[in-house]
Amino acid sequence: MNCEKPGANPPEKPGAKPLALEEVPFLPTKQAKVAGSRVSGPTNRQTRLHKGAKPPYVPPRPDICDITRRLTDRDRAILRALGRHRVFASPQLTAMFFDSQKRSLWRLLELYRMGALDRFQPYRPGWGAYPYHYVLGRLGASVVAAGTKADANAASRRWRPDRGLALGCPERLTWLVGLNGLCAALVAHARRHPGTRLADWMTEAEVRRWVDRIVSPHAYFEWCQDGTSMEFFVEWDRQETAESLRIRLEHYAKLETDRAVSTWVLFAFPSPRREAAVRAALTDATVPVATATVSGDIGPNSAVWWPLAGAGRLRLVDLARVPIPPESSARVAKGSLRAWWYEGHKSRWPERLYDW
Repeated sequence: MNCEKPGANPPEKPGAKPLALEEVPFLPTKQAKVAGSRVSGPTNRQTRLHKGAKPPYVPPRPDICDITRRLTDRDRAILRALGRHRVFASPQLTAMFFDSQKRSLWRLLELYRMGALDRFQPYRPGWGAYPYHYVLGRLGASVVAAGTKADANAASRRWRPDRGLALGCPERLTWLVGLNGLCAALVAHARRHPGTRLADWMTEAEVRRWVDRIVSPHAYFEWCQDGTSMEFFVEWDRQETAESLRIRLEHYAKLETDRAVSTWVLFAFPSPRREAAVRAALTDATVPVATATVSGDIGPNSAVWWPLAGAGRLRLVDLARVPIPPESSARVAKGSLRAWWYEGHKSRWPERLYDW
């Protein structure tokens, strides 16, 4: 009769040599499966951590006191710029605020890790990749609100990550980055040339409030160079019809009558064919108009602006020597009683806003 307990070692064979302790092979123990129970003993399966895989990096929640100590004046200027313009590509931020690309990429990465900035990289078919595009992060929204004496906690609650995702639409992103590229080029040129200055820039929402929605330009800026100060309205092409553009020019004529100031209207188009078609439809414009074909960032010294009454392409400062239409001169000479209202409600940036 076999009285051995179940699970005990089998009896050794006669004449077998016992193994030393160090010669005993290691075998993983397995528990017998019992109906209604759960096996909890060690098995041959190993988790990802056992195999040496690293867990995903989760940045720690930043301390507000630590962030305040680490933010520089240049960092705050970057946050203000993104708060107004919504999105900038990394080369544009480099040109606006830095003298070294290596320093720029390192600092933008630090701001991203702090939570002050957020970023995304648009999809590019084929070979290569687009640069990172930066938007304002949750902490950055709080910093910008605190700088304007607004409620920082409310700004943090209103911040939503899906707004940056909405900017990833190719058509919207290309249009917005192209428009912001003009501002970036002007700021970069003013930083490196003491005789030039970007005196004012208004975004689409700001200029609509200023002109009481008489016109809806995409931007407004005032550029100073060589002792000459000029104002410009910017119309970045949105594939509107020629009839729609003619109606917009009529609204610009009404605004010119109210302000008693002649202002150039700059139209930027993505292709020479589109520019030629619109120029043919705007030959009877009574306000100063210049067109350009967009191919990257347009700097102030780029001779790309082609007046309707001109024979060639000029720089921004050269447009001051181009005669304006006689209808526009008559409206300016007549004057207006509402001119004071526009000057009184014009919001200007502090001088050298993007300096640090």
